Amino acid sequence: DAYSLSKWVMEQQGDAFARRYEWMTIGSLRFHWLLDSRERALQMTRVENPYAVKHMWAYTLFSAAARAILLTLTADYSGHEAFYIVAPRTAVEEESMALIERYYPDIEIRKDMSGQAGFFDCSKAERLLGWRHED
Repeated sequence: DAYSLSKWVMEQQGDAFARRYEWMTIGSLRFHWLLDSRERALQMTRVENPYAVKHMWAYTLFSAAARAILLTLTADYSGHEAFYIVAPRTAVEEESMALIERYYPDIEIRKDMSGQAGFFDCSKAERLLGWRHED
């Protein structure tokens, strides 16, 4: 997967710059399917779509992405950090536990997955940037 490899290489470069310039603040933002509204995500996503399954029905609103960028530019930490910037809910109405049982039955569940809980942990972005996704 060339796309994933390119992201990994860029994050490795961020680590290298941070080792050389310890005072520098570098943030790698991991956005997921940028859209203008959750309604648009719900309209476009089908539970069984292989792309949606692979990407765990995730999305990011443009407004949330823009806020994350601004917060990263003014962040108060040194070094390189990678952040998931993803909505806290999935882009489908089906319950997340039902999706897990059907598509990912062997995963370890580490958090509350009730309702349409998202599969990505964005707590680092909240902790270091003060960022939260808002629909």
